[in-house]
Amino acid sequence: MIRPNSRQQAQWWTSSRLLRLGEPIDFRFHLPAGASTRPLHLFGRYLEQAQPGDAFAAGGDLAWLDTVPSETVDLEFAGNTASFAYTPPEPGNYLARWGTADESLYRYFSVVEHDWIVLRFSTFGPLESEPTLHGTGIPLDYRLSAAQFDADDPLFQTMLGHSRSYGDGLIPFLPDMPSTFSVSDEERDKLYAHLITKARSVMPFADDIRSARVEMNHPVDPGYTTTLSRLGIHDHCGLQEANAEPWLGMPEFPYFSSEVDCRKPSQKAKGQIVAHQWDFCGGFHFTGPVSWHFKVAEGDWAKAEQCLRHGMEEFEHLAAMSGHPAFVHPLYDGVLPPGYPDDGVLDAGYPNPSFRYDLADHGTGSMHAFVQRYQQFMAFEMPKAHKVVFARSIDVADYYIRHFEKTPRTVFVSRTDHIDYDKWWLCTWCNESRLVPGGELPWDTPISPLHAKRDASQRMFKDPLSCEYIQVEDAKRSMRFEYACPHPIWWFDYTEEERVPQGSTITATRTPDVQITRSEWIRTNDEWSLTLKMHSAVTFADYAIALWDMPDGFDGNTESVRSDAKECIVAWNRIGAHRLILVFDLVPEMELHVTITADS
Repeated sequence: MIRPNSRQQAQWWTSSRLLRLGEPIDFRFHLPAGASTRPLHLFGRYLEQAQPGDAFAAGGDLAWLDTVPSETVDLEFAGNTASFAYTPPEPGNYLARWGTADESLYRYFSVVEHDWIVLRFSTFGPLESEPTLHGTGIPLDYRLSAAQFDADDPLFQTMLGHSRSYGDGLIPFLPDMPSTFSVSDEERDKLYAHLITKARSVMPFADDIRSARVEMNHPVDPGYTTTLSRLGIHDHCGLQEANAEPWLGMPEFPYFSSEVDCRKPSQKAKGQIVAHQWDFCGGFHFTGPVSWHFKVAEGDWAKAEQCLRHGMEEFEHLAAMSGHPAFVHPLYDGVLPPGYPDDGVLDAGYPNPSFRYDLADHGTGSMHAFVQRYQQFMAFEMPKAHKVVFARSIDVADYYIRHFEKTPRTVFVSRTDHIDYDKWWLCTWCNESRLVPGGELPWDTPISPLHAKRDASQRMFKDPLSCEYIQVEDAKRSMRFEYACPHPIWWFDYTEEERVPQGSTITATRTPDVQITRSEWIRTNDEWSLTLKMHSAVTFADYAIALWDMPDGFDGNTESVRSDAKECIVAWNRIGAHRLILVFDLVPEMELHVTITADS
């Protein structure tokens, strides 16, 4: 239902805009009194087909869109309203255009299968990102304090215009309320309900606000998920990054939020709130923000492109290893002055504060040209090279709610071969200018000294220790393995509740020291076999180890692996080297056997 204060303009409602192939999308249209409609145009796989050339300008218009084939639909209005349902015939990127004689409105939507990549862009530091992504049609999630959702607020009106014209996301920012830990849930419910109701009251449609940003810059969750659930929120944004406290331990990829702690996946089926880190920090290769790439690369696009391509390849492998789309939440910021950020948290101009540039320069090596190239690359090159689409944060949440009973398992491998570039995304380098990753960890690396080092640190970061790591996470746990150590370097048990008087906290599990002796891979006819002896005095249910060196003939097919382990998880890195994770119940002085059938 359209709100009365929005009826003076053309309005366009859609159902969720991230679809699995075979699902429909619903459109509803509203014409203001006296206006005439134009046809609806549907541009299927428009980014896969588009070759806009010089007609594209970052932050410009979509005049180039008519070079892409489209379907035309003549809408039938009953009074001032019309509706239309469309089932896209193929996976990919879609853009719909509709409007009146005086203006055009656009709605991006996308269609995926299990082996696709889904990227959600959000603004980074500044509340506005210039140039916008509007010239690509790709949506951007904007955030704004809920108190500023006011018809008289100029910034709100700007963002509302982006949402109406281009379908961008607009997410209310709610206060953390760390000073009210001792106050009842009813007090938090009352404040958040007031702010969410205020935000909804000035949006065109009643269901426009189903995302909310709560950052939780403190170690205890007082009960955010239950409050957001009672308010009809389905998407919890704002938990900044899974690699640093107080968010350390949350999954790297989206998950159904626990009712007890929003950093943990829910243990119940059919969750209704999806949480995610605001800034994807789960791999060596960052997708954004673009201003950081410009500074790290010192304006050299080729350096940034290598990092971006490697990241996209790793996301592609994630989808293949996990059996579901790769859902990734990067940031976009645009053209910014040399001194940015100047927030007192990071050094002014981070990363690479020594790199100087002039915003008055619009030449080929300028920041303006770099951002233009970034937008071209993400919009017009990546969808042709990879199965990649885009979405708003709420679209990802809706997809989860429709298609997953519980948080799905995600298997991800990240590997660097250019650490001098990739180090700028690491927390310890960012905060202490100290490089943590080395080439590899020895096979016999003990875990207890790593636990002791973390205990002694003033602030804990989850920086990689080697040049490659494997992340395995699902509803029950998060495990991380570092090349070439078999033991899990990080482990978070999501099934345990860690309550304190003010709410809930999250801590890493102290995994045991286990000494592992191994045989060589022994070839017999068409099989390889390996024996592993576990020397430990403890038990640990569902323990896991990683095997980094697999026989040359192993093709990555899980069905060719036999073991007395409870489960075998196959992974591989960007250059095609296979890894194997074995899950088993650890008991003192036990053996594991693995047999691999050769690829015939």
